[in-house]
Amino acid sequence: MNSSPRRVSLWNVVLLQVALVLPFAAVFWLGWGGGLQKQPVWSVSALGFSPDDEVVVVGSSGTTSNTTMDGSFWIALDADGLPAGHGRLPDSLRSAIAAAPDTEGVLLGGASRRHRPGVVRITPGTGTISETVSVRTGEGLVWALARSDDGDLIIAGARGGAPFVERQSADGEARWWASLPRVLIGGVAPHGSGAIAVVSLPDGQVGLVPIDDQGAVGAPRALGAGKATAIGVGPRGSLAVGTDGADSVVALVDGTVSEATVSTLSGVAVSAVSALSDGWLLAGSSNGDAAVVWLGPNGAETWRATHGGPGEDAFSAIGVHPTLGIIAAGTREDETGPDGWVVALDERGGVRWRRTLRGLL
Repeated sequence: MNSSPRRVSLWNVVLLQVALVLPFAAVFWLGWGGGLQKQPVWSVSALGFSPDDEVVVVGSSGTTSNTTMDGSFWIALDADGLPAGHGRLPDSLRSAIAAAPDTEGVLLGGASRRHRPGVVRITPGTGTISETVSVRTGEGLVWALARSDDGDLIIAGARGGAPFVERQSADGEARWWASLPRVLIGGVAPHGSGAIAVVSLPDGQVGLVPIDDQGAVGAPRALGAGKATAIGVGPRGSLAVGTDGADSVVALVDGTVSEATVSTLSGVAVSAVSALSDGWLLAGSSNGDAAVVWLGPNGAETWRATHGGPGEDAFSAIGVHPTLGIIAAGTREDETGPDGWVVALDERGGVRWRRTLRGLL
């Protein structure tokens, strides 16, 4: 007689527990497990131009449910911004960070799946990927690549935790190897037969480090507070950049590092630099929008343009295409999550065309 009331009470407890747990399970499934954290994520780290004048962008893709990205990709676009080729990068270059021109395609630098520095050549027309550039072994990654006018390749990165810069001839022979002090390299550029690296110094300042034609490392020149991001070389010298919050420190090197002219660019956090015959192009972000700034030959601002929508948008790479003009690439954000994008701009920063990358692979 007394067992039935106890069974009803037990079922009530079970139902109450289910009622309490079910909403949390639904939130977990819809939010973390099924929707909000499985949004696709795309980011662009570098761009280059092939000998056939294709725009080649590289970056990483994955979903927000992953702690790491699925891997690196490359996408080639034609003069109209239409897909001309694409693919995934091999495990030997799991993370692509830098790009440089090459006579047969585009060179990409980064790190392998086993966290070793790597440089590969991609030929967009055929989709061929070859490991033709040798980097000394050891755990680390390639941070930056640059080409000199005579075809030499400058490679900057870290091996075994120690920063390095190496200069190779066009046929891959090592000219010199330089080991740097404990700094973070933001970019590297040729300087005569040597090089200049823009670095983040241990004291929180942006610095310039000269390297001579024998690989000897000179004393760093501090530029101001911030984090080193990029350097470009052109007919009028080198332009090095670092960011300090929403502003950037800019150094124009036309001679020795000690003679560099330093100024501040307000309101733009610069991520990339590209040289022009009569100035410089800078790309980055400004108040949540992607930004491009044109500096004249003396480093003075000529114009700036911003592009974006309601989300966080930024440019992380910029270059000057032989026929299309200014090409900028980076990440834009919409209701479906971060997406890579490539934008062709006119001589005043206006949009010629823009392409998002999600769905092209």
